Amino acid sequence: MELAIPCRAGRTLGEIIAEPDSSDLIDGVRIEPLQVHPDDRGFFMELARLGKGLATQMVPEGDRRIQVSFTLTYPGTIQAIHYHSEQTDLWAPVSGMVQVFLYDFRRNSKSFGCTNTNYVGKFRPWEILIPLGVGHGYKALGVEPTQLLYFTDRHYNPADELRIAYNDPAIAYDWETQRKEAMRILLIGASGMLGKDLVQEWTAGELIPASSREADIRDLTQVRNLVDAHRPDWIILAAAYTDVDGSERAPETAYGVNHKGTANVARVAGEYNAHVFYVSTDYVFDGRADRPYEPDHPIAPLNVYDDSKAKGEAAVCEFAPGWCIARTSWLFGSQGSSFPEKILKAAECKPELQVVLDQIGCPTFTRDLAFAIQQLIISEARGTLNVTNAGCCSWFDFAKEILRQAGRATRVSPITTAEAGRLAKRPRYSVLSPASLNAYGIYMRSWQESVTAYLAELRHLRKLA
Repeated sequence: MELAIPCRAGRTLGEIIAEPDSSDLIDGVRIEPLQVHPDDRGFFMELARLGKGLATQMVPEGDRRIQVSFTLTYPGTIQAIHYHSEQTDLWAPVSGMVQVFLYDFRRNSKSFGCTNTNYVGKFRPWEILIPLGVGHGYKALGVEPTQLLYFTDRHYNPADELRIAYNDPAIAYDWETQRKEAMRILLIGASGMLGKDLVQEWTAGELIPASSREADIRDLTQVRNLVDAHRPDWIILAAAYTDVDGSERAPETAYGVNHKGTANVARVAGEYNAHVFYVSTDYVFDGRADRPYEPDHPIAPLNVYDDSKAKGEAAVCEFAPGWCIARTSWLFGSQGSSFPEKILKAAECKPELQVVLDQIGCPTFTRDLAFAIQQLIISEARGTLNVTNAGCCSWFDFAKEILRQAGRATRVSPITTAEAGRLAKRPRYSVLSPASLNAYGIYMRSWQESVTAYLAELRHLRKLA
């Protein structure tokens, strides 16, 4: 097998693999999603059946000597670049997230010189088969250590552990360790539920948290002074007035924060050439669709809150020099008040709960959303995207799953939106399509799995027995 490195001009990520059967995969590389089975105790994930599937050749036969290894890697660490002339690897990330690099050194391969980037781990549980002559490595992402289990069809042989520097100029792989980690990110809304998770999750450069104590976004001068003091590359605008019924009673507050405040941030971003990442809502749609909404579907706000956020989106598009709008929905997290917390508290004192059945949407865990926002900014995402956990349900189904996983036996009865008697209208169906997010190689775990993670956080914080 003849190995070589063709010349390349400029750093690159190569092809970002968004589907296991992508036609852009390096020849011989194979990917299969791992099956995750969550329940109230945690989850079960089968990694490999030796002799079957991707592990077909992982059986002791002839000169094959199977080895199973485990590695833990701290966040931000790069392990690369390795390749083998005798050994085939099967990688299965079991926790954390990794940016996996693959490079085809094989001169006679049809994909010679090609690079693949795969983002895999807890949000995308894929196993990857890496054949002979394909260079490989990874970077641990996020704030938690990455744990990787890998199978090889040979016992470890130092003579077959061939290495090249991770920053080899001929390969010119963009590990994002300098340009993007040097970015300055101003987070406006750092004291909110999502903001707190962003602060904890952020690793890609310098994150500067700011709340209303540092600047009231309704005041243009305060916004300008804040941005001038930090000169960020990106501004994440997570601050918002989110009381849907309260917006009907106090529309001046909703429009002041969500429209005028957003416009102020976008205008100042334009003055300082900063990009804006704006967190928006599924409520810009009227809920009359019968299939998941794509970002380009015409908006039709139903009430004051929805309209204020839609006007905020328009201001970002008009004034910001570069922008990404992330529509999300039904947020919940351990660091603020949300629907699951209210359900759990109500279950402590009521024998039966009544929950709306005729509204369908996508529950989204703020910690997962925070991770996705970081990946989108690293990817320099542009345009309007949908960012939610996978799957959809009614508020009724959401409540039942929360109580089931929490081990509560409280009875839940379905009611209609009309019976709930809320002041503001709600969209009947506001499910957001994940296709725009998947195009960046980001796949969110199911909302049921995120409930499991949420409850685990509550227990860790001693908020739930």
